Amino acid sequence: MTALTTRRSIVSPEAILGVTVIVAFLQAVRVYLPLTVFHPGLWWRTASEIQLGLLTLVLFCAPLLAPLVTRLLGVRRSLWLAFGGLALMRLALQLAPNPHVTHIFAAAAIICGLLGVTLWARHLRSDVVGFILTAFLGLALDAGLNLTFLTWDYAWQPTLPAILIAFSISAGLVYSLYAVTRANADRQIVPLSSHTLLALAAFLALHVILIHNPATVASLTGFSLPGAGVVVIACTTGGILGAQAALCWPMAVPLRSGIVAIVVLNLVVIRTQTGLIVVIVLLAASTLSGRLLALSYSQTPERPRTISWLLASLGASLLFLLLLLAINYLGGLVRMPVELWFAPSLAIVILLLMSRTLAPDGQRYVGFTWVLAPLIGLLIPAVLFVQLVVEQSAATDSLRVMTYNIRQGIDIEGRVAMEAQVATIKAEHPDIVLLQEVMRGAIASGNVDTVGWLAQRLGMNYHYAAADRQFGNAILSRVPILERGSGLLPRNDEMGQRNYVRIVVDVGGEPVTIISTHLDHQRRENRLPQVASLIDLWAGAPRTIIGGDLNSKPDSVEIQALLDAGLLDSQAVTGNGDVLTANTFDPQARIDYILTSPGAVFSDFSRPRSDASDHLPIVVTVRF
Repeated sequence: MTALTTRRSIVSPEAILGVTVIVAFLQAVRVYLPLTVFHPGLWWRTASEIQLGLLTLVLFCAPLLAPLVTRLLGVRRSLWLAFGGLALMRLALQLAPNPHVTHIFAAAAIICGLLGVTLWARHLRSDVVGFILTAFLGLALDAGLNLTFLTWDYAWQPTLPAILIAFSISAGLVYSLYAVTRANADRQIVPLSSHTLLALAAFLALHVILIHNPATVASLTGFSLPGAGVVVIACTTGGILGAQAALCWPMAVPLRSGIVAIVVLNLVVIRTQTGLIVVIVLLAASTLSGRLLALSYSQTPERPRTISWLLASLGASLLFLLLLLAINYLGGLVRMPVELWFAPSLAIVILLLMSRTLAPDGQRYVGFTWVLAPLIGLLIPAVLFVQLVVEQSAATDSLRVMTYNIRQGIDIEGRVAMEAQVATIKAEHPDIVLLQEVMRGAIASGNVDTVGWLAQRLGMNYHYAAADRQFGNAILSRVPILERGSGLLPRNDEMGQRNYVRIVVDVGGEPVTIISTHLDHQRRENRLPQVASLIDLWAGAPRTIIGGDLNSKPDSVEIQALLDAGLLDSQAVTGNGDVLTANTFDPQARIDYILTSPGAVFSDFSRPRSDASDHLPIVVTVRF
């Protein structure tokens, strides 16, 4: 193997190919998963969750196609089929006319991407510098593009800028593929080892679900989206420096294991921290992952047998999928006493197990002159900081209040539809918006920061608190917020935790307390303790508004308990008690409420029609 020089061009064809493949593939995954989970025609009407899970599992078995494709087409044509198909499918899903077609194109892009990476690792030349460069800069570009659109992935948007960016990514992929296949035609190829592939899968999953996920970073730190962008860029640079350190200064296994144990313990409890402490943990995790990824790099001196290679490629593909899904769904399958960040911690441990004692032979020093490249991305949060405007106004003697279950930003067709939700909210001109099903950074919801995006787009302040796995409640406010608070609701036998968020605002010189909550959707026995907790929280205080998705009908024991405690049902008082709020596609129940303490006067009740969520919002003007 030829030793590396101390300089390497950032714009080499291999680097461009790797970066564009990562961006196109990750965007296809972020489109495929929401449509699979949330589209009614794919989910609750025609297919079971088991069938959809099996479908996804089959897609991620695409590496098994590699021997058949190469035997039929040869290596070069197979690479063109895979990566050229990825470029075409990525552009096609941007232009697809409906969600069904989009879902098909996204699935095809995933197959092409996994097949292409499998062929690349076996048939294209690679070295440790290009390996690290591809991984970090691909993730950085993906996060930068995601942040440019405030985490609402432009893959969902039919605008001209979004289409031009998608075209540029696909064009860059095709150009670099042409250059790479020509350059590698006469070179000796040494395939990547199986443990390097597994390390890469764990590394990508760690960064996609946490470190290079601006929405999750914003949620954990409490920073705005621009601030989260700065943290993501710092983590990219830290990771590259960690790889540099691994290649220059090897670390003994006991010391390396000890550092991994400390980082893993901090990741487990990261939800209990905020601000600078979270930033330090993320920087440590990124730096450590860069070091371990560099130490995992190795190539097999002889081309491995087809069956062993296929098993390694398949294992890496399925590991990536399972880590992505574990962050959102493990807590729904196994009831835990506390929320554990299982997937990021497991990814770090896998990286440790796949790493070696010393840096790759002949590559103990590499001048990472491109370590400053991610800092160019600071221009994105700088522009977002300039655009961040909060329009505050002091309420006189009334508040226009809306409650809205936004379904994690997903419309009734399974699309991430942030602009439609903004239009629904803006049309009612609310001062306060109580939000439920607020998800920040979940891959199954397109990695979007729903509350951060809505707040910046509407020019409103917000208060958010997660109940479970970055899933919780929030309040948007055009009125200055005087106090903020949150708390967990009693948890009986339900898998997921529930919570409430609370703010105090000034209305006409008097404080008004506002609470947004979301009760259990499965069993009355779970909701009754939660209702009792809300009544205790209210404690009969005047000038209080409690709203949200209570998952209870007006004649239920739960709602009667709230009314018997003295709360007023704004919808019933205004004569709209028969107006239904869920589900949007076939309204059958009234389960969303705006309740107030005695003495409130209601006017201008409205339930606007909208397909932007599976719930319909309700709005009312409240005056005390």
